[in-house]
Amino acid sequence: MMVHWSDIFDNETLSPHAKLVYCCLVKYAGKKGECFPSIARIKKKTGLARSTVIKAIAELTEKGVVRVTKRESEGSAFLSNVYTLVRHTSPANSAPVRIADDRSRPEIPETDPT
Repeated sequence: MMVHWSDIFDNETLSPHAKLVYCCLVKYAGKKGECFPSIARIKKKTGLARSTVIKAIAELTEKGVVRVTKRESEGSAFLSNVYTLVRHTSPANSAPVRIADDRSRPEIPETDPT
């Protein structure tokens, strides 16, 4: 899956908090663009308050950038949310970001500034 960093970075309708939470989700996302960090982990990694993380996730979901699916065990006990990074089209001159299939940082290719 390819996600273009400029879709998020240049999106003026997203708050800075939503962009930061998105970056955190990208850090944990696998090849399919899915991850399942807890709210506590996102809070710790971003330095944001729990309520701010929750609002940022709601914003990302509302804007169609992230899809949230609740995971439950066989006994219907809540396990975690699965966050799916939604594929976006981007401007022709933007560089794609490859989401790594492990927990390493995504590769961000250099772009020609001209």
